[in-house]
Amino acid sequence: MKKAQKNDSLVRLYESGIKFLVPLSVVDTYKTIMKEAIKLVNASYGSIFIKKNGVLIRVYASTSSLYKTKIRPKGFTYRAASLAKPTILDISKVEKFHPRVKDMGVKSTIFIPLAYKKESIGVLSVDSFKYRTFSKHELDLLKHFGSLASLAIRKAQLYQEARDAIGFRDLFISLANHELRTPMTTIYAYSQLLEKKLAKKSPKEAKYAKLMKDESKRLELLLNDFLRLDQIRKGEMEYRFKKIDIRDVLSRATDLFESGHKDHRLIYRNEMVNGQSTITADFDKILQLVVNLLNNAAKFSGRGTEVELLAKRSGEFVCIMVKDHGVGIHKRDLGHIFEEFYKGNRKRLPGMGLGLFLARSIVDKHGGKISVKSKLNKGTIMEVLLPVN
Repeated sequence: MKKAQKNDSLVRLYESGIKFLVPLSVVDTYKTIMKEAIKLVNASYGSIFIKKNGVLIRVYASTSSLYKTKIRPKGFTYRAASLAKPTILDISKVEKFHPRVKDMGVKSTIFIPLAYKKESIGVLSVDSFKYRTFSKHELDLLKHFGSLASLAIRKAQLYQEARDAIGFRDLFISLANHELRTPMTTIYAYSQLLEKKLAKKSPKEAKYAKLMKDESKRLELLLNDFLRLDQIRKGEMEYRFKKIDIRDVLSRATDLFESGHKDHRLIYRNEMVNGQSTITADFDKILQLVVNLLNNAAKFSGRGTEVELLAKRSGEFVCIMVKDHGVGIHKRDLGHIFEEFYKGNRKRLPGMGLGLFLARSIVDKHGGKISVKSKLNKGTIMEVLLPVN
């Protein structure tokens, strides 16, 4: 008989636990916990108390009458939370503090502490039905159920926190999208006028004005990619594939590097001849890729050191190599450098750890390959292979 009872209890616990597998809001989680707890032990009423800043708050009750019952700081609910021990309490011990509960026909109450990672998060209380006293078996049953309930509550809380964080992120991105677009349009327009004005008087300065104009346009395209909420949610960016000459990309990248990194010397070698450097790609994304690699090389190299950029044909691929003579990458970090937000032991350095993650995403989208070779204090070589077709 006991074995059959045990098996029946396990089945009922399993059926209750399944209810928590689907995503639930915090309130729906409370409702489900209460409904299942009452059903498990054939109870009449119940409440869920959650600890907030050390204070237990009744966040859910099966009947509105229980909300009128105040929780005493030194009462049995607090005692159950502090002792972390499931208990059955006869109503005779509390009826002088809560006479309303006796009038509701309650004979005994089970208190089940709720905890997550050994930290108290609240208490589940269940009241008996029609002056019935709970059994030791029912106490054990709810004890096991309490573990499932604690996990369900914490999961719902984390789910809600994640949704709130995404909401704040989306709001921030929407505001940034709105506020940044206008000044970028202004910068582009004035740099275009400046380029035309300087074209005849000072070709060299006109070149810099053109660079500023082109970069403001590129930044606008980047904003379109990074600030569109649907693309960010899906992890997608819009790509504009067409036939390009990779040498044009590298020429722009070298101009940008030399204007922004006066403390480094860039050595650029192009080993491709006409006809070998044409690929189908997104010009701006490949430029972003190369600029990221060059900026990384400068960031992790000492002032006055050389950064090398090499372009060559390798079979059916165009090969782009960026080499520095900097601090190198530790062996334990090599397998992680392309992960999102990964910075290894360089957390104090500027940036969010997105450069190489984005670089790999761009290379993958083009059907290419990216690899790294590095030794501590010897420097790093980043190699990108982009298919010609």
